[in-house]
Amino acid sequence: MSATILRALSYDTLRAAGAVAGDDVAFAHALLWCGTQEELADNPDNRLRLTLGLRKENGRWVVAHEHHSFPITG
Repeated sequence: MSATILRALSYDTLRAAGAVAGDDVAFAHALLWCGTQEELADNPDNRLRLTLGLRKENGRWVVAHEHHSFPITG
């Protein structure tokens, strides 16, 4: 299940990822770099936190909830 989710993410920017799945519900999360190469060079900690809640419907995993956020920087 986690390989299916992670295929949708760019491995060039993927920092860390994980997933936990039951029979019909799952949770996945990832940290991704976001921005241009120049922005990433200036601020390598600027990352996107992605969280997905999934459920199995008719034998297929579907996203039931999605949340993403950036860190607060000053």
